[in-house]
Amino acid sequence: MRHLTVSGFGDFLGVHGNRLIVRNGDNVILETALSRLRTIRIDKSVSLSSNLILACAARGIRIYFLDWKGVGVVEVSGMHRHAVVGVRKSQFECLKSLQAQLLAKEIIFSKIRNQRAVLLYPEFYSCFWA
Repeated sequence: MRHLTVSGFGDFLGVHGNRLIVRNGDNVILETALSRLRTIRIDKSVSLSSNLILACAARGIRIYFLDWKGVGVVEVSGMHRHAVVGVRKSQFECLKSLQAQLLAKEIIFSKIRNQRAVLLYPEFYSCFWA
């Protein structure tokens, strides 16, 4: 399950450990792991706990509130950056550093040295002249 839509009047969304729980009164309607969700859409009168909002924000799960026409009105999203964004930012910052220039110089030197070894290998030419 990637996307969850809750649309029952009087439903309650809460969190217990790492699990999302949807209840209506005392009845548990759904219980699922937060790690399996990407978005939660809330349609109609649904209550939710602040602990659920914090847990979703920490995991990058977006919560959408819809109006009576089913159109998104509000999105709740955490301030935490996804890990891929942080890695890409670090890679671009590294491009401007002296360390990146030294690494590029070492890679180019190694490639030239390997190519020289291939060209100096005596049996390399035998396949062309035979």
